[in-house]
Amino acid sequence: MLKRGTFFIVVGFLMINLITNGRMMQAQPMSPDTLAPALAPEDQLPDSSGYAFLSEALFPDSLEQAASPEETRAMIQEMVLMAYHEKIERLMMAGLYKEALAVSDSTLELAETPQNYYYQGLVNEALTNWRQAEWAYSKAIRIDPGYIECYQPLIQVVLNLNRPAEAVTWCDRLFEVDPAQTEALLLRSRAFAMENEYYEAIEDVSLAIMLDSLWAEAYRLRALYYMETRQYQAAVDDWSQLIAWDAGQPECYLWRADCFDRLQESDLALQDYRRAAELSAAQPQWAGLYREAEAAVQLLTPPVEQPAMDTLLLTPPVVQLAPGDSLQLAPNAVSSSPDTLIRIADRDSIAGKNNFQEDLVN
Repeated sequence: MLKRGTFFIVVGFLMINLITNGRMMQAQPMSPDTLAPALAPEDQLPDSSGYAFLSEALFPDSLEQAASPEETRAMIQEMVLMAYHEKIERLMMAGLYKEALAVSDSTLELAETPQNYYYQGLVNEALTNWRQAEWAYSKAIRIDPGYIECYQPLIQVVLNLNRPAEAVTWCDRLFEVDPAQTEALLLRSRAFAMENEYYEAIEDVSLAIMLDSLWAEAYRLRALYYMETRQYQAAVDDWSQLIAWDAGQPECYLWRADCFDRLQESDLALQDYRRAAELSAAQPQWAGLYREAEAAVQLLTPPVEQPAMDTLLLTPPVVQLAPGDSLQLAPNAVSSSPDTLIRIADRDSIAGKNNFQEDLVN
C-alpha cells in the first residue's frame, strides 16, 4: 500500500524536477521507470502500465496551467490516486476484493475525496458488506452532493438492506441533482414494488420506456408489475415484445405462458411452456425453470382419449388372411357378427400392402 511517507517522497522527487526558484521550468517527460525507484516494491502496481496516468501527468502539457507549487502538487496527487483507482479495478476484476479494499483504505489515508469513498463503497458492495458500502457512498455525497456516481449504487445498497422508502427518497434527491438520470426510474420502481405500490412502479417504468423505447429491462419489469396487478394481457404484450427482440430467453416464454394460462388460453400456454422447456433443457443456469416448465407441460397436456367399451364392441373386427387361405367361420359366428370386415392383402405385393393400410385408415 502507498503510505503517506512514500507519497511525500514521490511528490518531493517530482517537485525537484519540476520547480526551481519558485518558477515552473520546462518539465522533461518522465516514464514509469523514472518514478518506480521512489516507490517501495510492495507499492508497485502489477506492471508498469499501471503508471500510465502518472506518465501522462508529467508531460509538460499536463502541468503548464499549474499556477503554483501547491497546484502542481495537487495535480500530481490526483494522478497518483487515479493510478491506484486503476489498481483497485484490476484487483476487483481478478476477484481479489480484500486486496482491493486494502488499496482503497490507503487512498483514503491520502485524501478523503468523494471518488476515494466511491471506490471504498464499490469494493464493500462487491464483498456484500452492505452497511460499510452505504456509509462510504453516503459519505461521498455528504462531501459533494453533486457527485452523481454514488447515488445509484447507494440506492441499490439501500434496497438490499430492505429499506424501500429510503430508496425512494434517495431517488428523488438524485432527480433534483440531475433529472436526466433515467436509470433511477427503474430503481424507484423496484422500491415501489417492494412496498406493493405496483401502479406507481408501472408509472415509473412506463416513463422510462417513453424515454427509451428499446429499454429491455424496463419492459421486463413492467411485465412483472402488470402480472402483479392481474393485467395479464398487457403483460403478454410486453413479454411478446421481449421475445421479438430475443427469442432465446426461456424466462420470457415461461412468464408469458403463465399469463396465457390465467387468460384461459391453454393451447398458447402449452406452446410457450414447451418452448421454455426446450430452451432451458441444455442450460444449467435454467435448471429450475426447466423443471417448472416441464411440470406445466405435463399438467396442461390433454390425456390420450381411450375408446369407450361400447365402441370397441360395436367396431367390426378386421381379419387378414394369407394368400390361398380360406375363411372358416362357424355359422353362429357369422350370424352374431354380420358386419365382420375381411381384408385380404397380397403381402408379397407393395401395392397390396399400401392398399391394406389405406383401407385401415379409411
